[in-house]
Amino acid sequence: ERKTSSRGLARNALNLNASTKCGQAKCMHLTMSTFATSLLARSTAFGRMLEAMNARPNSSSIEEKLRSLHEGLRADLPDIVRVALAVYDQKTDTLKTYANSTTAGDRMVRHEAKLSDVPSLKELALTGSERIIDDTEILKALETRHSQTVAANWGSSYTRPIFDGARLRGFVFFDALSKGYFTDAVVLHLTVYVEFVSLLLASALFPA
Repeated sequence: ERKTSSRGLARNALNLNASTKCGQAKCMHLTMSTFATSLLARSTAFGRMLEAMNARPNSSSIEEKLRSLHEGLRADLPDIVRVALAVYDQKTDTLKTYANSTTAGDRMVRHEAKLSDVPSLKELALTGSERIIDDTEILKALETRHSQTVAANWGSSYTRPIFDGARLRGFVFFDALSKGYFTDAVVLHLTVYVEFVSLLLASALFPA
């Protein structure tokens, strides 16, 4: 299991109120050439998302919007077969699958668990770091339904917490068929998608 460090891409937890600052912080750690590549990747990814969203102009639910986002994402990263958003209820310490788009494997509809019963996610919530699992076989040793399902269906996984200020709002999960898929380059490419998912969550939790 590979976890966040203060390496070149400065992978910090996404904050619903500070996505722009977070993006600037990342950019400070990039070389100019990598920064240029990052901007190109972001603009291309954003264009993919707009195309997918425009293909479903009448989509209203967050699940439909997430599905559209996933379609745009897979044009660049076809091996990512699942994107899921889980919401955290602080009063009950419960994580619930809020929306997901799955093209291969178990959709885990209506899955929920106590955050305190999932130590790896609890650690992400406390540290604000991300998690990359290069080989999901390691999850077979864990007893939670989520861990067992991920190990049985996908080869690698990337998880990132979403915060509103200091308050945990949820997690976004990306799962890929192949092992070792979430390289630095792939995670950098995913940055704009993670930011967009956070906006979807914010609009659903705090509608105008």
